[in-house]
Amino acid sequence: MEQDKDKWVEEAMSSLEGLERLSPPSHLLDEIEKEIGRRQPLSLRQRLLVAAAVAGLLLLNGWAVVGTNASQDPLAVEQSTDETASYLPNYQIYE
Repeated sequence: MEQDKDKWVEEAMSSLEGLERLSPPSHLLDEIEKEIGRRQPLSLRQRLLVAAAVAGLLLLNGWAVVGTNASQDPLAVEQSTDETASYLPNYQIYE
């Protein structure tokens, strides 16, 4: 079984011998550089809109966190009901 696997690996690796290495077209780099040169930076208005959106999301996130924590008293201890207390009587997990 192991020999068959080794033979299969050797055949797969030897099938790659003699293949020509691929290279990108020579004009591709020039096209990429032209496209980068054509792009314009963001205008002041666009930057302000992005900043406002980020600030809004941060405020919304902060409001959600504060609202969640404010509705829960960190010092409050919930009383267990009879249903939950019956899961581990006397803390003997493995009976």
